Amino acid sequence: MLCDEIPAAKALEWGLVNRVVPRAELDATVDEMCGKLIDKLPECMRYTKQQLNYWREVSWHQTIGHAREWLSIHNRAGEVHEGTRAFVEKRPIDYEGVRKRGGE
Repeated sequence: MLCDEIPAAKALEWGLVNRVVPRAELDATVDEMCGKLIDKLPECMRYTKQQLNYWREVSWHQTIGHAREWLSIHNRAGEVHEGTRAFVEKRPIDYEGVRKRGGE
């Protein structure tokens, strides 16, 4: 929830990524990994992917209604406005400004 960036080495240690390589080796590494995936049984891969995505899909369908309702109610709130503007303008969120305007 802190939105801290995770360094590549830490992401690898935590199992969030399969490999970390220098940019110059990226294309060759992608080609190698794609070659390994191509040499798998397609029906088994499809079913494995389906199973891995099952709980994500279940939780999405159970929570999307709540998210839609919350956004419908809060879409004009200062926090949402500032977060959206910051995203569009590709800048950091002005947290201090949000707190100041919220207290006024």
